[in-house]
Amino acid sequence: MPDPIPAPVLGEIAAEVVRWASQHCHEPAPRNIRIVATTRDAAHALVWPGTRSSNEPVYFAVAEGDFHLTGPGPTRNGVWAGIFIAHPPARVTTYTLRPEADIPDLDLALLGQVYAVE
Repeated sequence: MPDPIPAPVLGEIAAEVVRWASQHCHEPAPRNIRIVATTRDAAHALVWPGTRSSNEPVYFAVAEGDFHLTGPGPTRNGVWAGIFIAHPPARVTTYTLRPEADIPDLDLALLGQVYAVE
């Protein structure tokens, strides 16, 4: 199990979630942000059961909001985001957006200590 997330790092990760949502998804105030320190492989397997990734340490965050991802490629929308964040520096590396009908029922506590950020 990863070590607890120090308060300054938790602040950086939460700020990156808000920055990413605002700049890339037109959602300036994501809600119900929850963050856990884990590995890419563990979070990947939780979101996409039966799949694997790397043992690279990451922060995995989930958030609710009205996300509209625009830019190169297809536009994607959703009310739930699963976000993989590398640190340092805090930066989003991978994400998934889901519509309301497709929100996964994830037990983030299986990955480690869950931090709620408001």
